[in-house]
Amino acid sequence: MRAVEAASRLGAAFGAEVFLLHVIDDSAGYSLPPGLEQLAQMESVMRGEDRYLVSFTQQMMARAASRARMLHVRLLHEEVRVGRPSDSIAAFAKERDIDLIVMGRHGADCVSSRLLGDIVQRVMQLVDCACLTVR
Repeated sequence: MRAVEAASRLGAAFGAEVFLLHVIDDSAGYSLPPGLEQLAQMESVMRGEDRYLVSFTQQMMARAASRARMLHVRLLHEEVRVGRPSDSIAAFAKERDIDLIVMGRHGADCVSSRLLGDIVQRVMQLVDCACLTVR
């Protein structure tokens, strides 16, 4: 939530748009043609076994949006994507012409810290805009 707060404070201070993006990691390792891939992603999210993940994501995004609004963000957009986190974040940044990406790093344990660190590093390699990492 610290990344949401940092991004919200910056957005409010500069009157900037703030985009809340959450990527559901889809590391199935298979690849489909583009049209079928979107359909497969939607099907995956709608299957019963994914309901908990979708519900959790919706709750998390609602909390993040609520916090951003409390910090006086006027232009707030929310989006959830399915895919490889680093690639999805980089694609989103390019599509929306993002000026600054604010990402959180969680140090709960060695494995999650390493994984999230890899995502942050990969995003920084893929994008042309500035990146801010929040602990």
